Amino acid sequence: MKTHKIIFDFDNTIGLHKTEDTSDISKCEPNIPLIQTINKLYENGFYIKILTARGHLSCKSREQADKKYRPIIEKWLSDNNVLYNELSFNKDLALYYVDDLSLSPNDILQLEKLL
Repeated sequence: MKTHKIIFDFDNTIGLHKTEDTSDISKCEPNIPLIQTINKLYENGFYIKILTARGHLSCKSREQADKKYRPIIEKWLSDNNVLYNELSFNKDLALYYVDDLSLSPNDILQLEKLL
């Protein structure tokens, strides 16, 4: 059983937007070094949860966002060979997140040294 959970954001973390127009998820470029690290973590028993706030502005509810964007994000994750356990749309839209256990994408890449 996977007991250690690591949560990753999707937009501009796993999938990188190359323009300010973030409406078309399929145009995200994969953050390959991060995806490689995510996959190693997954293969080493970590529970990988992907969160997204996508749809907060374009949908009336989190359920509507899930229904609209889940198939697109799941296809993108599959097409880019991202291993994960869970995709959740229950991330609040915020300017910043402050957490005593948070890591930047570059910080998490340093964990590869531990695997």
